[in-house]
Amino acid sequence: MPHLISDVESLPCVGIDLGGSKIRAAIATADGTIQAESTERTDMHGGIRVLDQIHRMVEDLQGTSGVNAQRVAVGSPGVMDAEGRFQLSFNIDDLAELALAEELHDRLHMPVVVENDVNIAALGEQWQGLGRGHNNFAVLSVGTGLGMGLVLNRRLHRGARGFAGEIAYLPIGADPRSAESLRVGALESAVGTHGILQRFAAAGGSAHDANEVFKAAHEGDHVARQVVAVEADLIAAAILAVCTVVDPELIIMTGGIGADRGFVDQVRTATKEISPHEVVIERSQLGERSGVVGAVAAALYGLNAVSP
Repeated sequence: MPHLISDVESLPCVGIDLGGSKIRAAIATADGTIQAESTERTDMHGGIRVLDQIHRMVEDLQGTSGVNAQRVAVGSPGVMDAEGRFQLSFNIDDLAELALAEELHDRLHMPVVVENDVNIAALGEQWQGLGRGHNNFAVLSVGTGLGMGLVLNRRLHRGARGFAGEIAYLPIGADPRSAESLRVGALESAVGTHGILQRFAAAGGSAHDANEVFKAAHEGDHVARQVVAVEADLIAAAILAVCTVVDPELIIMTGGIGADRGFVDQVRTATKEISPHEVVIERSQLGERSGVVGAVAAALYGLNAVSP
């Protein structure tokens, strides 16, 4: 199957971080040296148009770098089913209709591996980030949505159905039986961008995106600070829930919200107030590049062999 890459010799490759708003791509030589990178807005039409966009980006990177890739790895939002389709991916239209690896293999004529985007980010942290040297850690991405990648005993942990780490569905922060919670998850509906803007508006604030709320909080706006404090408390509750089950050595925070330095400090404080033991929480040093770095690692080493 073209979507399986494991226990293989490293070859030149392309890593793709597919997001609802952006696609990041990088091409690397067989020793892991990244030769060129590019970022584009994700085609708003979704589906086949996004596959065509990825195809073009791969060809452009090969032309720019002079490197002929022989493998591709893609990190995508959602949970991959047995047919290779990503379910629970709400930010890219019609993605669930496509067997992503098979479709890209037909276009690119090379082996393709696909995996959940936050799982891929965890591989990036294991290869070149804060996860190096740790046997058990978690990557928590907080942004438009919410996700977690788990590395346990130095191997990516997916669970029985690939659902491990989908902490958006923890019954925290909202009614877990509501239609919205059943669709995107109770916790995500509370702590994702939409939930933040809802809380801010309900308290009398006005903002177009979550970054505006966090900026206002940093500048001392009382309403914004309250909204961010609630956000930190909810994330801390989720972290404690994860820690009671898998007991990681380290939580690495990333994402458009999760990578905010001040917010990470608040989450540390909030977690300390409710946890019976110390929880080590750090801000990703790879930042928004963790996904594309992880995709390169997945293509180079396979999904469970990313540590040289």
